[in-house]
Amino acid sequence: RAPSLAVSDVSVEASCWQVRVWSNNRSDLDEHLAALSGDLCCDIRRDRTWWSLEVEPDGSAAVFTIEFAKKEHKLWSTLWKVGANHHRKGYFGWTQHQQQQQQHQAPKRCIDEGVVGIREGRPVCNINDIFFVSREELCEDLESGDDRKTVVFRIHLAAEALERTCKAVCLG
Repeated sequence: RAPSLAVSDVSVEASCWQVRVWSNNRSDLDEHLAALSGDLCCDIRRDRTWWSLEVEPDGSAAVFTIEFAKKEHKLWSTLWKVGANHHRKGYFGWTQHQQQQQQHQAPKRCIDEGVVGIREGRPVCNINDIFFVSREELCEDLESGDDRKTVVFRIHLAAEALERTCKAVCLG
């Protein structure tokens, strides 16, 4: 039987475009956790991203969960980025003049692009919060389109979250 797994055995870090998962002092996990690290296909909201490790009491099984909050409400065709990532784009000046321009005009990186630790544990619902459903939970997808005369927004709602919302708030 394999040794049991604990939350202290795992570390998770992320930026708005990548995630890194590794083991703390457990080399036997490195190969398994390597598949959970990489560049994401789209940007996430790091402040609303969380992870958990739920271990059976007898240590026979464990479920590792990472929940990403998408920055944009659109369908992801895959989890991982394929090909070059625009976040990794570098700038190189060929001449001295270009190098000087680069120092003054290089794009500023946003704070979300830095890699930081992600909070462990499922978020706890605040029973005093008047907002009982989040837009991430209610809205599964958002489509938009337009022509010369109209703009159309098509919002795909999660049936269970909508039903719960309708029971608590009169939407009619």
